[in-house]
Amino acid sequence: MKKTILTAAVLLVVSGSWCQWATDSVHIARAGIPIAAIKNKLLLGSSGGNAWDVFDLQSNVHIYGTFSQSRTETQFAQTGNNAYFGGGKYGYFTDPQYSRNVDVYNGTTGTWSVLNLSLARSVGAAAATRDKVLFAGGIGRQDVSGPVYLYNRVDIFDASTGARTTAKLTKARTNISVAAVGNKILFAGGWFWDMSYNQVQTNVVDIYDNSTSAWSAGKLSQKRELMAVAVVGGKVLFAGGYNYLSGASRTVDIYDATTGSWSATQMSAGHYGMHAAVVGSKAYFAGGVEANNNIEVYDVGTGTWSIIPMPLNLVNFSTEVFGNNIYFAGGYDATRYSLAREVQVYNTITSTWSIIYLSQARYGISAAAIDGKMIFAGGYTAFGTAPSPSNRLDIYTQPAAVTTIAANIKQAIATTTIFPNPATDILFISLDHPVKAGAVVAVYNTNGKLLLKQQVAAGGRLIKLPVHSLPNAIYVYCLFNGAQQFTGKFVKE
Repeated sequence: MKKTILTAAVLLVVSGSWCQWATDSVHIARAGIPIAAIKNKLLLGSSGGNAWDVFDLQSNVHIYGTFSQSRTETQFAQTGNNAYFGGGKYGYFTDPQYSRNVDVYNGTTGTWSVLNLSLARSVGAAAATRDKVLFAGGIGRQDVSGPVYLYNRVDIFDASTGARTTAKLTKARTNISVAAVGNKILFAGGWFWDMSYNQVQTNVVDIYDNSTSAWSAGKLSQKRELMAVAVVGGKVLFAGGYNYLSGASRTVDIYDATTGSWSATQMSAGHYGMHAAVVGSKAYFAGGVEANNNIEVYDVGTGTWSIIPMPLNLVNFSTEVFGNNIYFAGGYDATRYSLAREVQVYNTITSTWSIIYLSQARYGISAAAIDGKMIFAGGYTAFGTAPSPSNRLDIYTQPAAVTTIAANIKQAIATTTIFPNPATDILFISLDHPVKAGAVVAVYNTNGKLLLKQQVAAGGRLIKLPVHSLPNAIYVYCLFNGAQQFTGKFVKE
């Protein structure tokens, strides 16, 4: 395993062009808001309470309402234009009751309906794959005064008809980490009760294949919960996590959906409850408990790790990807004993940082990218035992140049090699597949301005790109080769 420590990062502090910002508000202040982006609509649900808001970003119409039942610990999943908010609990903290309700928003018709779980519970994990939505495991009780159980039940809803079938996990548990890759959904780890009602972590993985409706099982290399999950191509990474006996984990278990095989690697330090972001062939793991301001980066293509320091050492920030940028929003600054307005933006092409500013300092923000905009919703405006929720909605429109790159450039699907780098006269781009007819290579500066565009002859695997006319600087090259798109950076000197 190779590790590279990236100690030099360029930071550009942006005061914030407020023409790029707009603010709005949700009708009930809350944090931990599940967000669904459906066409030009933004649906904001609730994991605690019964509020929902729908913002139409084209017509600027805002509507809102309430779920069929007020409850906490709802699990959220989205498939196509439908969003599902299932299960949860309500009533007194010392004697909670559990819900069977699944509130479903149809983004095509703009209407709500209610489905029912086969068992009332706070669901262990929810996920969707194409035409199916699954609510798996969880904790609940069968009657008002009865004992509380852990369940292995899986409720499977057909997104077209609403029909429900059921299945079983190999182990009853909750707080499960979940990932969808291709036709498969993986339910990994979590905790269960031992004979003395102690919470014990598990390494069980249950795998549902939607193409065959069949189940299979696997195992993590270490028993744990609270893992960060990243899907890179056909591989799923379960990173870090917590085990009651051994504490924070360094382990990253990798599942290859094509071969069905498992492998493992290690981060530089143990973390749990991290945020995961994926851009191209790389997974970025940041934040969490027992973390510092280092981002652990794993390149699936090369199997190597690197570390990127964040400019500000914050906790409880939010993470979202938009194009080639990763946004780390808000959080708590322990050195200043205050909440943060900063949004730290990392450009994965240029390896540079910039900072933009929220209208309100807060943590526990929900973030989403939709319709060329970044949305930062809700959160807490006070840190402590009685945090104060926010109703603020910050809307950030990326600069046109960034949006252009985000819309037209994707990280390499196959592999490319460039040389020499730095280049002075000619840059050679070597591919592992022949160039297709109609291929084009373009060069942008780091502001997204197109500087050079060249047609490429079909059939070859080596592209010769003259760069002698470019000023000395860092550039981004983009190769559009049929359905495949490649991008990378080089230095001209």
